[in-house]
Amino acid sequence: MLCQKHNQDKTEKLSFRDILFDGNNWEDYKDNHQPAYYVIEAVEKLRKCRTGELGYHFWHCEECGFSGKSPHSCKSKLCSSCATIATNNWLAEVLPTLLDMKYFQIVFTLPPDLYPIFTGNKKELYNLFFRVAADTLLLVAASLDFEPGIVIVFHPFGSEYNVHPHLHCMVTAGGLTLNHKGWFPIKSWPLEKTRATFKALLYKRLRKLVSEGKVFNPYGSFRDFNDLIAPLYLKNWNLHISYKDQGGKARFGLSYISRYAKRAIIADRNLLYYDGNLVVFKSKNKEITLPKAEFIARVLKHIMPKYFKTTRFYGLYANKKKKNLVPIAKALADLQGIKPPREKQSWRERRKKYSGKDPLLCPICGHTLTLLEITYSSRIPEKWRGILDLSIFEHFL
Repeated sequence: MLCQKHNQDKTEKLSFRDILFDGNNWEDYKDNHQPAYYVIEAVEKLRKCRTGELGYHFWHCEECGFSGKSPHSCKSKLCSSCATIATNNWLAEVLPTLLDMKYFQIVFTLPPDLYPIFTGNKKELYNLFFRVAADTLLLVAASLDFEPGIVIVFHPFGSEYNVHPHLHCMVTAGGLTLNHKGWFPIKSWPLEKTRATFKALLYKRLRKLVSEGKVFNPYGSFRDFNDLIAPLYLKNWNLHISYKDQGGKARFGLSYISRYAKRAIIADRNLLYYDGNLVVFKSKNKEITLPKAEFIARVLKHIMPKYFKTTRFYGLYANKKKKNLVPIAKALADLQGIKPPREKQSWRERRKKYSGKDPLLCPICGHTLTLLEITYSSRIPEKWRGILDLSIFEHFL
């Protein structure tokens, strides 16, 4: 059992991995929740992270004969260290392709009464959520005769890891005219028109999917579903819009939503205490205490289906348009790409930064190591058996 003293002993770093695999916690969760295959797969990757079970890069020094192997990481959103690397790389790759200008941040939410059907059909209905939000923004912009650049990031939970699916949208404060021959700046975004359009599109498309039996209906019959959603349509749905100025530096707003794009479901730094039964974690400016089983369930329920993209691009930033339209926008509005807060770093560069040593220099003689093989299991390739001295095949990070 791992225990970290509450707010006192900071020498022992607590991680979600420690809690999940302590005792029978993971086995108990599987018995009680019958998780989907993609949840099991994500957890198993976390368990194997940097253990060698996911494979190695094998290295060899041709000068002195030293051999080494570096284990693969899991790249899971359950893994705080892997997700931090993914976030930094995402910013370094994406920001230079976007326009450095002012943005609106628009947050779409769902009525809580719809949570059961959305969480019961994650892939189908969260895809619908994306599409409706994007179509809403594009239709509203088109009514003003322009096409903006849009980045949308999905976030499935609230600050206490309760179910709260919502979309963070960064929308350029202006865009190309629909004929792509001019630049159209705007100072405000039509809130009520956006709210009404989103509600109408979601209502129509969701009813169609349920009526055609294309999604699981947790409410029973279509009539039961209709009885639920009809009154919802008359209510005022939450929609938040803010103007991201930050001195004209768009990267601040985009860096903010990047935490939802790639970062871990729960960051290790937010875990304060675990004694084998209770977990204490930080949520904004307060601390939450939960029984371990409830805490684990809250975190794991937010794993998305395999290949589900939590970050998507629309309008000028759509994959099929960005290459042609972004240069036109830059020329017409005299804009540049966004400078990322840091450049993308390779594994070698990260290790040099954090350890102060170059991991690809032989620790014996200092010569550069040669990559021999990349494997995806812990087994040493047969072709190197009998050729290399496996007794000195050391493990290094």
